Amino acid sequence: MSKGYTQAEPRTIIMTFIFRLGFALLQAVLTFATPIPSYSRTNTTGFGTITTTTNGSITRAIFNNPPINLCDERLIRDLYDFLTAIEDAPEPPKVVIFSSADDAFFMPQIDVHILSTSEPYKNATYSAELLGLDVKTVHLLRVLPTIFIGEVNGLATAAGNEFLVQCDMRFAGPRARLGALEVANGLLHGNGGAQYLTHLIGPGRALEYLLTVNDVDAKTAEQYGWVNRAYGSEAELKREVDAIAARIALWDIGAINATKASVRENDPQQAGLDRDLERFEALLGTKSTQDAIKRFLKLSQDQTRGWFELGLDESWDILL
Repeated sequence: MSKGYTQAEPRTIIMTFIFRLGFALLQAVLTFATPIPSYSRTNTTGFGTITTTTNGSITRAIFNNPPINLCDERLIRDLYDFLTAIEDAPEPPKVVIFSSADDAFFMPQIDVHILSTSEPYKNATYSAELLGLDVKTVHLLRVLPTIFIGEVNGLATAAGNEFLVQCDMRFAGPRARLGALEVANGLLHGNGGAQYLTHLIGPGRALEYLLTVNDVDAKTAEQYGWVNRAYGSEAELKREVDAIAARIALWDIGAINATKASVRENDPQQAGLDRDLERFEALLGTKSTQDAIKRFLKLSQDQTRGWFELGLDESWDILL
């Protein structure tokens, strides 16, 4: 028996090598033959503010809009194009993970030039178009047959928090800071932000953070239910989110989508979200709000990477 095993061993090694080589070549051929998903984004598509990596039915979408990942014309259009491509895809991803290339900023406010009458981005009609696209974008997060996960390890405030709280899940790293600055600018945390935040953490805590214009750190956000879980390092955050996405992707797409639709039955009602948009627009037309927006542009040095944007709630404390 020993002699037979010894004689067979080289043949076994060779056959194993041939099998593995053939399998690797087959994988390479299949990979080369597989078309790039229609929802993929690289630096040569759109405005290049979202890059993607796709592994099977999981896509990681990375915000990269220097200097602070501002929710401006570029990011608004790229996000809308990305999500509508998923909507139109014959085989949409089961899971999309949103993260950031900037460890200080996930996504802060919408470009306030879009809201300003004295220092507008382009003109009122174009601003209204961008705001409309932003509303449609967060709506797609809620209704598309894909699980959207926010992986946040930087500042997510105002538009960033509105986006995050309407993802299906949220996970935070040690540098995560979540909040809303709109009240300080005479506005409402609109586009579903106030209502979905209240849905997550309750009315008392929602009012506390919305009206004090204070940020919350990752551990506190976990404690309140603002995020699913907080992790102690960026590496652990990415590893655990990847594992959760991989686990979800094991299951049948029909069961995933039916479960999402069932859970989403408990979302805030559309009528309330529509009333929030009306409240937001009414506030936006007031002189006090426009004065506050003008002050914000000055203090933030036109929304650049300075002490004000990096500090935010602490920055307001210094000024008050």
